[in-house]
Amino acid sequence: MNKNTLIRELQHNGLKLAFASQRHKCDKQVALTAVTQNAYALEFVDPKLRSNRDIVLAAVKNRGWALELANNDMKENREIVRTAVSQDGFALEWAAAFQNDKDIVLQAVIQDGMALQFASAHLCADEEVVLAAVRQNGMALFHADETAKSNHNIVLTAVANNGYALQYASTRLKRKRDIVIAAVGQCGYTVQHKDINIVNKLDP
Repeated sequence: MNKNTLIRELQHNGLKLAFASQRHKCDKQVALTAVTQNAYALEFVDPKLRSNRDIVLAAVKNRGWALELANNDMKENREIVRTAVSQDGFALEWAAAFQNDKDIVLQAVIQDGMALQFASAHLCADEEVVLAAVRQNGMALFHADETAKSNHNIVLTAVANNGYALQYASTRLKRKRDIVIAAVGQCGYTVQHKDINIVNKLDP
């Protein structure tokens, strides 16, 4: 198959690169066409081209998780990593060099709060980072540092997003009236008259 015919086919199905000749897998234009159509095609690109900025950037713009398939030097490239985590927060898993980088981690948790699990211990205790994470997904509180789980603002934000996040709050905050009411309300329940005595026993 000649190059032009292959490119036309790859524009409709990038995964056809898997069946291309090695010569075509080494061709930048061919590879770029494939990963633009389907990020997973990066797996079939010649290994040397997995260090090519344009090709890897096109792949992670398509699907952030494609960062996993890139060469290590691309996983240490700020532009590539920032693009990847902005498309899919879980791409942070494959960017070890940036798991303690606040800007990158913020981008990741804004896209998917559960990406907090891949952040450094230091950033899992950072109020701005954890707030961004639980605002996107309250259950991200599970991955937060214990100090964050004792932060009233963080926990209130988490339960307002997902009431079931209350289980991950500190023991002290589980007894806070406004937090419990917010959690119950988010779960779709209302405090009934019969529950007033229980609520009144909670800490103000």
